[in-house]
Amino acid sequence: MTSNEPASTKIFASDTKEIANHGQQNKESSSSEDNLDAESLAKTENSQVFEVSKEGPNFRGVGMYGAAILIAKSQLGLGVLGLPSTLNALGFLPGLLSLTCLCLLSTYTGLIIGKFRNKHPHIYCIDDAAYMLFGSVAREVMGWGFWLFYTLCYGSALLTISIAFNSITEHAVCTVIWVVVGAVVSFILGASIRTMRVLSFMGYFAMSSILLAVWIVAIACLTQKVPAAAPEGEPINKMIRVAASGARFNTVASAIAIQFFSLCGTASFFSIQAEMRDPKQYGRSLLMGQALVMFNYIVLAIMIYAKIGQYVASPALGSAGVLLKKIAYGIALPGLFWSSFFTAHLAAKYALIRILRGTKHLQSNTKIHWITWLGMIAIVSAAGFIIAGAIPFFNNLVALTGALVGTSFTLFIPACLTLYELGHHKHHERDSTLTWIKHSWGELHHHKFTVVLSIFCICVAFFICVGGLYGAISSTVEAYANGTVDRAFSCANNA
Repeated sequence: MTSNEPASTKIFASDTKEIANHGQQNKESSSSEDNLDAESLAKTENSQVFEVSKEGPNFRGVGMYGAAILIAKSQLGLGVLGLPSTLNALGFLPGLLSLTCLCLLSTYTGLIIGKFRNKHPHIYCIDDAAYMLFGSVAREVMGWGFWLFYTLCYGSALLTISIAFNSITEHAVCTVIWVVVGAVVSFILGASIRTMRVLSFMGYFAMSSILLAVWIVAIACLTQKVPAAAPEGEPINKMIRVAASGARFNTVASAIAIQFFSLCGTASFFSIQAEMRDPKQYGRSLLMGQALVMFNYIVLAIMIYAKIGQYVASPALGSAGVLLKKIAYGIALPGLFWSSFFTAHLAAKYALIRILRGTKHLQSNTKIHWITWLGMIAIVSAAGFIIAGAIPFFNNLVALTGALVGTSFTLFIPACLTLYELGHHKHHERDSTLTWIKHSWGELHHHKFTVVLSIFCICVAFFICVGGLYGAISSTVEAYANGTVDRAFSCANNA
C-alpha cells in the first residue's frame, strides 16, 4: 500500500496526480488502521485480567496484608521443612551463604515481577510475560511449565500430609490411603474456593499452624541434651561442619535445589498481584512477606542444625523425637492441607483462565464456568496423587520440582524481564519479538549493575536447573537401588 506509492509514482509519471491522490487516501486509511491497532493493543495491555464486579466470584478482593500472607505462605508451606537438612549436606557456612543469597535474589526478582506487571496489567501468569519476551512457543512452554510446577508442588504437599498422618497414627493404615485422604480433602476445599481473597483469610491460620509447629520443634531441639535421632549406646557425633568436605556433587546440587524450592513461590506472584484490589501495593506486600520468610528460614535452619547436626530429619518436624513429632504434625496439619489446595488452586486457576479468558463465563457463575473449574481441579488432583505415589520420598521430590521448573519462574524469566524493559526504554519496535536482547545489551554502559545482575540470575538458574536435576534423579535412582525407599504406590511407612 503506502510502501508501493513512491515506486508507482516513478513508473507511471503520466498519472502522477491521480496516483498521488490515491496514495494519499491509502496512506490515510493505513494510518487510521495503524492507529486503531495501536489503540486496541494499548487497551489490551492496559486492562486488568479481572474486572471489579459485584456479580460472580470476587477475583479482585485481596488486600495488601492478605497478599503479604499469600506471598509468605506460598514459600513457607513446604520449603521450611526441608531447609535444616541442606546445612548438613553443604556445611554450615556454605549452606547459610547459599540460602541467604537465594533469599535476596528471590526478593529482587519478586520486585521485578511487580514493577513489570504494573506496566503491563494484562499479565496474569508467567506465560503472558514469556509471550512478550520470546513469542507464542514460549507462552505454551511456560504455561505448561507453570501447571506442571504447581501440580508437582501439590504432589509434594500430599506426600507431606501422608508423612504427617503416618507420624500421628504410627502408620495405622497403608500410606497410599493417607495420600487419598489428602487428595479428597484438598479436592473438596479446592473446588469450593475459587478466589484468593478467601484463601488469604485462611492463610493467616495456615501460616500460624506451620510456624508454630516448626518453632515448637526448634525450641525442643535446643532443650534436648541428646538429639532424639541419635542411636542409643553409641558415641554421639553431630558432625556439625563449617564447610562440607568431600561431598558428592549430586548431594550438593540436590541440597541447593531444595533451598531453591523453598523460594519458588515467586511463580505465583503474578497471579497474586492480579487478584489484588490495588495491584500497586504489591511491592509493600512482597517486602513484608519476604521479610517474614527470610527471618524464619535463616533462624530456624541455624537453630535446628546447630543443635542436632547430622541427626536432623527431613521434613524437619521429625527432629525432636516421636512425641514432639506427633504434636508438631498435628498442629501443622491445617497449614499442610492449605498448602495442598492452594497449589492445586493455582494450577487449576491457570487452566481456567486459559480456557475461559475473554468470555463472559470467566467471572460468572455459569454452568460452563463450574464445569471447567471442577474439571481442572479434578485433573490436578489426579495428577498430584500419581506424583505423590510414584515418588514416595520428600527431599528428592522437592529438589526435582525446584530444579526442573522453579528456576525459570524465580530467576530466568524475571531477569529477562529486566533486560526487556531496558531494551524497550529507548526502543519500542514490535516487529521482532527478540529486539529487546540487542537493545538491552546496548544499554550496558548505562545500566551496568542491572545488566550484570540479570545475567548472574540467568547463570544461577541454569546451574541449579542442570545440577539440581542431575542430583535429584541420581539420588532417586540410588534410593531405589539400595532399598532406601520402597516401590511406587507402596504401603510402607514414610514417616
